Order: sequence, then C-alpha cells, then structure tokens
Amino acid sequence: MTIPGKRGRPMGTAPNRKHDERLLQQAARNLLFGLSPNATAAFRSLLDEDDPQFPAVLRRLQRQWQQHGDRYLEETRRNAFAQRWRFDADRLEKASPEFSQVVDTFAASSVGQAVLRKYGQNGIPADPLSLGIVTLWDEIVRNSAIGPLRAEELFKQVHADWSATGLEPDEAFLRRFAELCLAQADRLKAHVGAGTGDGNAGREHDHDDGAL
Repeated sequence: MTIPGKRGRPMGTAPNRKHDERLLQQAARNLLFGLSPNATAAFRSLLDEDDPQFPAVLRRLQRQWQQHGDRYLEETRRNAFAQRWRFDADRLEKASPEFSQVVDTFAASSVGQAVLRKYGQNGIPADPLSLGIVTLWDEIVRNSAIGPLRAEELFKQVHADWSATGLEPDEAFLRRFAELCLAQADRLKAHVGAGTGDGNAGREHDHDDGAL
C-alpha cells in the first residue's frame, strides 16, 4: 500500500532489489579481498559500461552503498571467516579424526558453548578453531576430564566427595576404582588402535602396577 502524500513505489518492492543485492555483495567481496580500491571501482568491474542503463544503475548502487556499505562489508567479513574455519575444520578432521571428534564434542556441550561465547561477540559463540589450537586445547583440558594434570585436579575433588561422610575411601575401594579406570583406558586405547591399524593396541597397560 502506498503511503498517502508520498510518491513512488512502496518500500521493498523495487524491481531491481535482488539484482542490486547480489552486486552489492559481490562488491563487498571485491573490497574485502583487495580486488577493487573502492566501491565505485567494484561496481564498474561488475557492470557493463556499454549498457545504456549503466549510469543509472551505477548511481543507484552508489546510493545504496553509501547507506548500507558497512553492513555488507561486515557480513562478507563474517562469512569469509566462517568459511575459513570450516576449511580448517575439514583439514583437522582428515589429519586427526580423534582430535577433531574431541573438539566437536566439546563445542556441542553446554560447557563448551559457554566457553566459546566468552570468546565470541554479541552472545554468539566463537568458532572453536578461531581460538587457535593451543588456546582451544587449554580450554578443553581446563573444562574436561582430559590430561594427567586435569586428572590430579579432579581426583582431589572427587576424593573430597567420597569422604563427605567423614570416612576415607579404603584400599579396596581405591584399587577397584583404579582397575575400572585402567580397563576403560584400555578400551579407549584399543578403539584408537583399531582406527589406526595398530594391532598391538590394548594388549599392554601403559602404567606401572607397582605405583598403586
């Protein structure tokens, strides 16, 4: 419906909207990747200057860029980063499927989402790989049951819970708990070995029984 007293088409019904949208997005990509020095040059490279409508289309695109250019650049930059992290994620999955699964599992968890929101913006979680492998692994270890140092920290916590009644865990409890942990560790080792073709996986414990 046309607003009384205002001439022209109703807002949002411009016949060239989709065409202009595509050109504005392409211009933003050209600017982001350094293919054009400015928006006008980007438009000129995308349009046919021999077309009789070229001057009118160029002016129309320039007006829209003046109003919304920053938004198009930000959207293009964000999409470019997302594509980069997807590319890195694909490379990681091929190079180390086990580690890639750890990252995916952590990122999908509520704890992982909270960590990634801390690194993100406007409440949107950051892509895990945008943290860098070192920082990402530090966060995974800090918030998960992974790694020997984390095991020591968590053992202190669970030991306190076990002793909540005032009774210390006895020797039988601790030895049986250790056996269960070692059995689970062997299952994990065998699973990884099966994936890498290691026929010896799971046959020997990587521990010193005398340490218990």
